[in-house]
Amino acid sequence: MYTAKYICILSAMLIAGVQAITTPIEGYGVVDFTWEVETSPGGPKENLTGTVQEVISQLSTINSNWKSDFNLTESLLPRSGLQKRLNFPFTSLLCNIRLDEWGTAYRNAINDGINYLNGVPGIPTNGPGPGNCGRVSCSYGSAIWWCNDETQTFSLPGFSTIAAGAQAIQDNCPDSPGSLSGLVNGQVFAQFLQNWNTIVRGDTC
Repeated sequence: MYTAKYICILSAMLIAGVQAITTPIEGYGVVDFTWEVETSPGGPKENLTGTVQEVISQLSTINSNWKSDFNLTESLLPRSGLQKRLNFPFTSLLCNIRLDEWGTAYRNAINDGINYLNGVPGIPTNGPGPGNCGRVSCSYGSAIWWCNDETQTFSLPGFSTIAAGAQAIQDNCPDSPGSLSGLVNGQVFAQFLQNWNTIVRGDTC
C-alpha cells in the first residue's frame, strides 16, 4: 500500500491559475491552480502553482523548516478509515471511460489523494466553464481532477467535496481492465452545489 509522503495544513485560499499542465484533458479547458500560502507562521505569503504535493515540495524549498514551523507530522493526516465521509449524491457516474486517453489510476494512490484533500482547509475555485478542469492531486501516476461546468467562476465549500467525489468513484467503479488489480478510472457529476464533476484518472505526476 502506498503511504502518504507529504502532510499539509494550509492557511490559504485556492484560486484558479492560467498555466496549462503537461497532460491536458482533450475537449476540456485545462488550468493549473495557484495557492496563496504562508511560507512561515505570520510571515509573507507566496503564490505557488501546482497540486497539493507540488505545493508542499515548493514550500519546503522556500523554507526548509516549513513543516516544523507549522508543527506538522504524519499523524495529522486523516486516514480514510478514521474520518467521516461526506455524502456525495450524483446525477451520473461513468466508469472506465476514455481509457486510451486518460489511463487508469492506482486505488491506493487515490486514497492518499483523498486524505490530502480532506485535510486541507481553503476554498477551491475554478472557472469559468463549462468543462474547465484543474488537477488538485497527483502521485504515483494517479490524479484527481475537478471540472467546473458553470459558465462563470465557481467555488466549492472546501476540498472535502472534491474528495467525496473521488471516493464515490472508488466506491462505485469496478477495477479497470488490465493485468493489474486495484486500478480505477471514472468521472462523477455532482447533484448539488451547481454543475461540477470530479475525475479519477492516470496522469504524469
